[in-house]
Amino acid sequence: MKHTKHNRLTLQVLGLAAISLLGYQNCAPGTLNSKGSASSASQGSFSDCGDNLCEVADVKMVAISNSQNVGTAMLNKAGVSAPSTATTNAFTAQSGKLPETGSVDQITAPAWMAIATMGSEVCNDLLTQETAANATRRIFNSVDFARGPASVTTAAKDDVIRRLARSFWSRNETMQEAALIKSALDDSFSGATAGDTRKAMLFVCTAMLSSTDAQKY
Repeated sequence: MKHTKHNRLTLQVLGLAAISLLGYQNCAPGTLNSKGSASSASQGSFSDCGDNLCEVADVKMVAISNSQNVGTAMLNKAGVSAPSTATTNAFTAQSGKLPETGSVDQITAPAWMAIATMGSEVCNDLLTQETAANATRRIFNSVDFARGPASVTTAAKDDVIRRLARSFWSRNETMQEAALIKSALDDSFSGATAGDTRKAMLFVCTAMLSSTDAQKY
């Protein structure tokens, strides 16, 4: 049991590292800028992107999911209709750390850790759902869970990332995002043995479900 908890915590920490890259890598419509505040500008105007100004178009003020809806939103995006006891317990335990209103100025390290913890449980439910006997897969169609992570081809990784991006972000991933995710995945599971494929997919799912694009609206 202790070993399982250690693996889950490791995945959460690694997922947060990926989140920091996915959430603040660039200025784009509807996302947070590099200072962690919402961009608000009219089409053709400019926004502060760290040391440089970048042009933004149709950018609107955004908010993130709050303590009242983040869990429900995660379950809906993942397509999990029957959350496990572990998931509902995580939602209850982490709710006090979540932003109360969803305002971007309530983004804190504890809040994102809570979101990652909740996301890992939802993703674990998704994996359980899709690896069940005779299950119809919606996300991990290209993955053979009976073999190690090394057996997951680049094409299979791209397929999983595309399906997760459309489910969690309502858009396709960018080339840069896909490269960051695959690089983090390969670095984290380069020495993994057979049976670790589920952990690798849990890592990808958690990172993407806990990212700012999955949480903003």
